[in-house]
Amino acid sequence: MKRVLLIGLPNVGKSTIFSRLINHKVRICTYPGSAVEVKRGGLKVEGQEIEIIDLPGVYNLFSSADNEKAARNLLIDETPDLVIQVCDAKNLNRSLALTSLLAEFKIPLVLVLNMVDEAAQKGIKVKRHKLEE
Repeated sequence: MKRVLLIGLPNVGKSTIFSRLINHKVRICTYPGSAVEVKRGGLKVEGQEIEIIDLPGVYNLFSSADNEKAARNLLIDETPDLVIQVCDAKNLNRSLALTSLLAEFKIPLVLVLNMVDEAAQKGIKVKRHKLEE
């Protein structure tokens, strides 16, 4: 089974994306050694079972906060096949610091820009080609 980790800063829409991907039963479990709730669900894509793991929001991966320790430990212990970082297009600079930390894990990473419509209303234009570089 493939494993995909949803990660990002607080309030960027991770759980909304998770809910839209997962149409059936969701398991909510506490990460061992912490009070952090991690949501897990599954879906099937072209016959392939995929587990989606939705983490609480994090700013950093190297602090002692329970949510950030849980995120770091999931990245190390469960070695996901893919990391999807959800970012708020209105506050992209704050998210890119986390992106650089995630890149250090050498796990395939997809950056998802959420709230692009709200960014456009504020006159913010994201230059996708610059992000790709």
